[in-house]
Amino acid sequence: MTRLSALVATTCLVLAIGTGCRGTTPAPAGPDSRTDASAEGSSAPSATQDRRSGTMAVLPPALGAVDAPVIPDHAPPGDWEIDDPSDPAAIFVWRNLLETKAELAVLPAAGRCIADPIDCNEDYLALPARLGLQGSAFPGGCEALRVAIDGYQDRPEEPPAWIGHGWFEPEPEAGLPAQLMDQVSWDLLVSKTSVRDLRVVRLWTRHGGVSETRLAFFHEALGLFGARLLNESALSSRPLLLALPGHDENSGAHRDLRYGRTLAASGWPVLILDLRAYDGSRGPEDAATLELLCHGTSLLAVRAREAVLASEWIHRSFDGCSARHLVIGHSGGSGVATLLARLDPKVAAVVTDMTPTFTGLQEHRDESGNLVGKRLLTDDHHPGLARLATRLNSWEDVDIPHLELPYGFLAPAREGVIPDPRAEPRVLLAFARRHGACHE
Repeated sequence: MTRLSALVATTCLVLAIGTGCRGTTPAPAGPDSRTDASAEGSSAPSATQDRRSGTMAVLPPALGAVDAPVIPDHAPPGDWEIDDPSDPAAIFVWRNLLETKAELAVLPAAGRCIADPIDCNEDYLALPARLGLQGSAFPGGCEALRVAIDGYQDRPEEPPAWIGHGWFEPEPEAGLPAQLMDQVSWDLLVSKTSVRDLRVVRLWTRHGGVSETRLAFFHEALGLFGARLLNESALSSRPLLLALPGHDENSGAHRDLRYGRTLAASGWPVLILDLRAYDGSRGPEDAATLELLCHGTSLLAVRAREAVLASEWIHRSFDGCSARHLVIGHSGGSGVATLLARLDPKVAAVVTDMTPTFTGLQEHRDESGNLVGKRLLTDDHHPGLARLATRLNSWEDVDIPHLELPYGFLAPAREGVIPDPRAEPRVLLAFARRHGACHE
């Protein structure tokens, strides 16, 4: 059984438009549901009541035949619409419109990665095997690499354990893009993750005012990740703005906190990715970072590849005014944006609010300064990229306009604090207008 068929069989998240869930057993029809005939070998989801009236919606049998919660009163009447009411994936996400922890607890793992992606790392842990990377590229395996990183943190005056093995040592005679691609196995990532193999489902659309569409992307190697597309009709008149959130921030929070709504309301199409394994505990992120790092790539680079695939799908699926796009990164998303400036030729301009060092880790110490627990790696930790950091963070030798904003894009007027004028949305909008002209 392929991974896709296993995913469909276990969660019924069908990520090819028009396909159904096969091999499921319909639940007994209750007073508020009915089962319609479907294609041979498949079971249709139970009918749903009017989602706009605040009444109950019924899940398809493959998702447990459990009543969905009442749609909240503050959901705008008449605004929300499931693009395909017969699609189990769409009904699933509709059920989790509020994305509350209580709801997420009963969902399949693959479902949680769409509704609340920040603690999902299963696909990243499996990625080396899916890419055909057999065994650790670091002598002694992944845990030996962790020991080496810890040793370097504790004794920075000593040469790190990887020196002399060719590990994390960029070739000095190669150009910066070539060194970057070599350090993260970029060519391998590209060859194994074609946009042609990307399956995309439009889960639901909110109409009224600025439109918002929830998207689910699935790739056999990368797994399942989501995004929100705001104001898609503007793609015909303005280039796409690709937004990359930071830690503990899903696409909905980024939309609300980093001017996503403001940009969309000002006439820009905005695609906000959900970055997985980005929870505040850093546990899932640490495990995924180490696994990918010791197999010769990088979690940050994999995030960059997801961003390339999502933006490329937008360019191929819509009659847009430009084949290029602007990238806006917050916090860890700034690290992804920094890589995209060197790796994606379709990036027209970049906005960041943090300078990546590529040495990211989190540690806790007691009052005496003693380390408590183990150090946790963040996605940008990569000794090879750290050696290139000064050049990667220099925007003078790359022909891409760059705007650096205060961290978080936030400049609230607080007592005794002078707001940073660069954080006003008008600065971001002016930069987008200056460097986001339509062209082929």
